[in-house]
Amino acid sequence: ICVIAALDHPVRTRVVQRELELNPLFLLLSILGGVEVFGLLGIFIGPLLLAVIEALVDMLRDEIIASKMEQLENTPAK
Repeated sequence: ICVIAALDHPVRTRVVQRELELNPLFLLLSILGGVEVFGLLGIFIGPLLLAVIEALVDMLRDEIIASKMEQLENTPAK
C-alpha cells in the first residue's frame, strides 16, 4: 500500500496541477491540508477549495483594477 501511495501521489499532483493551472507547491499543500482535515476525500476537496479561493481572488483583483481604471478615467486632467 505504501508503494502504491508513494507512486500515486506525484502522478496525481501533476495531473491535477495541469488541469487547474495551480502552483505545484500550493497544490501539494492543499492536498496535504485536505487530507489532514477531510481524510482521504481531502485529496480532491483540498485542490478544489484552492481553485475556488484562487478564482475568488482573481475576481476581486479584476474588480479592484477595473475600479481604479474607472477612477483614473473620471479624474479631470489638469
